[in-house]
Amino acid sequence: MKLFGLRIIRPVNCIFVFLLTIFAYNISLGHIDVNLAAFLAALSSFLIASGGNTLNDFFDYKIDLKNKSYRPIPSKDISRREAFVLSLALFALGLIASSFVNSNVFMIAIVATMVLIVYGFKGNYLGLSGDILISFLTALVFVMGAFAASDKIPFSIFLIATAAFTINLSREVVKDIEDYEADKGHKITLPQKIGKPRAVVVALTFLVANLFVVYILLSIYFTGIVFLLSIPAIALFFNKVINYLKVPNEKNAKRAQAIIKLMMVVEFVFVFLDRLVINLSV
Repeated sequence: MKLFGLRIIRPVNCIFVFLLTIFAYNISLGHIDVNLAAFLAALSSFLIASGGNTLNDFFDYKIDLKNKSYRPIPSKDISRREAFVLSLALFALGLIASSFVNSNVFMIAIVATMVLIVYGFKGNYLGLSGDILISFLTALVFVMGAFAASDKIPFSIFLIATAAFTINLSREVVKDIEDYEADKGHKITLPQKIGKPRAVVVALTFLVANLFVVYILLSIYFTGIVFLLSIPAIALFFNKVINYLKVPNEKNAKRAQAIIKLMMVVEFVFVFLDRLVINLSV
């Protein structure tokens, strides 16, 4: 295995997962603090997400060989066997890290690992159910962070996790639209089943659900200045997604997916600014 083959874990995405776990820990704790429990929970999230990404590339190598030859396995930076062994090692290390936090975090790590393994084996045939599983795991990151701090989940974490679930589910459907041609004959996705125009409606429905949850979160927890700043920004992104998906080809779907990712970042930045900088004691 070449060193460059380690990009198979998608480190940027996994670092984001690490930071979100720390974020949820601090929201649940009520003030900014990073101790060993928070670090181990975040490390567990990082390792398990890395294992899932690696396993996904292991199973998707035929699709990548045809359409994304730059990926680690097709480009021979890492062999399929090495990728499989690496994914198992990452899962094991993630579970070990979580076991040193508490039983709740350990159980969540077990559930996340099992879901990722099931998705790896069956994800190409699950359609919308597969997208729901991945989005559920995104929400579970916040639950793990919260349980690292306390044995109870604050209502704010529930809302944040729900917001993460809905926006990620929208992004997953848009990603399926982007990969429509590449997935033909290899995957059974929602756009393959119902067509791209209807899939766009589904994606936008989940995005509207996200905005509804975010609005509830804003109205309950946010200060006036953050509320005023966040609403126009999120509305602008939503409008851009709608405009791109009016013609749901690969290029526009890729742009829309990038905007949705940016929306995710912006939403959590606003929550961080409000809950941890303005309202909570440092």
